[in-house]
Formats: sequence, C-alpha cells, structure tokens
Amino acid sequence: MKSIIYYCGEAFDPSCGLELTAVQWLSRKLLHAKETKLKVDNTVPFDPLRSNRIAEAIEDWQTQLFEIYGSSEEVW
Repeated sequence: MKSIIYYCGEAFDPSCGLELTAVQWLSRKLLHAKETKLKVDNTVPFDPLRSNRIAEAIEDWQTQLFEIYGSSEEVW
C-alpha cells in the first residue's frame, strides 16, 4: 500500500486529518490528489501507473463523499 503522499503530493499534510471532519478530510484529499494527478500527467517521463492509481483513489474518495451526502453531485 502506498502512502497518502504518493496520491496527494508533498504539499499534503496528513496530520491535519486529526482535526478535520470526514467531509473536510475527504475534500482536502481530493483537492490535493487532483493537483498531483495534473502534475504527474504533465511530467516527462510520464508515469501511467501512478496516474491510474491516483485516478482510482480520486474515484474512491468521491464515492465516499457521495455516500456521506447521499447524492452523486459534486460538493466542492
């Protein structure tokens, strides 16, 4: 299993999860993961494995947020 930094980048502070609600924590992870995916997709050489793993994590975290809110609309 990869660390959260692998998916969310170096700027992400995992310790903030101790102070945030589940929704805030998921939203923050999604924001950082999307930024990291853009960086990975635009680097040379391109790393398709990491890009795909980040995309899967984003999809999983969005599903978790949808379950909390009971809808499939974006909440951020």
